Amino acid sequence: MDFIRIAQLSDIHISHDGSPVRGLDVRAQLLSILAVLKQEALDLLVFSGDLAASDGEPGAYRWLQQQMDDFPVPVLYMVGNHDRLAVMREHLNFTIPSALPDVHCFAHRVKQHLLLFLDTGSYLLSQAQIDWLRDTCAQHSDNILLFIHHPPLFCGCGFMDHQHALGNREEVWAALHKIPNIQHIFCGHYHTERTVSRDGKNLYITPSTMMQISTHSNTFSVDHTHPGWRMIEWDGSQLLTHVHYHPSIADTTTSVS
Repeated sequence: MDFIRIAQLSDIHISHDGSPVRGLDVRAQLLSILAVLKQEALDLLVFSGDLAASDGEPGAYRWLQQQMDDFPVPVLYMVGNHDRLAVMREHLNFTIPSALPDVHCFAHRVKQHLLLFLDTGSYLLSQAQIDWLRDTCAQHSDNILLFIHHPPLFCGCGFMDHQHALGNREEVWAALHKIPNIQHIFCGHYHTERTVSRDGKNLYITPSTMMQISTHSNTFSVDHTHPGWRMIEWDGSQLLTHVHYHPSIADTTTSVS
């Protein structure tokens, strides 16, 4: 099978009016990454949750959709805990309907390869989604890529593990453990780069386009402000993935002055 190339952006935290978020020009940082990605030979761009700065601000979604209207490949949006699904549906172009009501979980094929997307905006993965995931995977023999905003495991990240982990992660992992054709799981939420392997599966945490959180402290601490994103190449069996970092607008401003 052909390789597919996916760019994953996570935790972009766009403000409703262009104002800085935690002192960072998050819109400019995202635009700088999108300029790079427009030059890549991509098949898909995934925004894996926390698109809005704090609580589903409509202006954040309107601005984001304006930037993506002319993006050269399909764009998919996921729900994070800082998003509000009803507002997202009003202002973003959801090209794929949800498989279930009241959440945004869905399946999408790229060049014969199946990708599944889950909704943990409530800090939980609902039982209905777990059942849908299990049933969908049982209907396919080929390997499947899974995208979920919250990591379904503790990941050795002090503050995020202790304060902001998925509420029913043990239940979710117990279900995932029994699904043999999901071997690679892509997450965001933790504002860091990390790979965790367990039970024959690989969990990839993608850094934020905003800033990264220290993994060494149990209290909130910024590690650095370089915006990051992930590239994924997959042919159904072999997977290649790597993270890129871009100079932050704050860093650029500092170096100029």
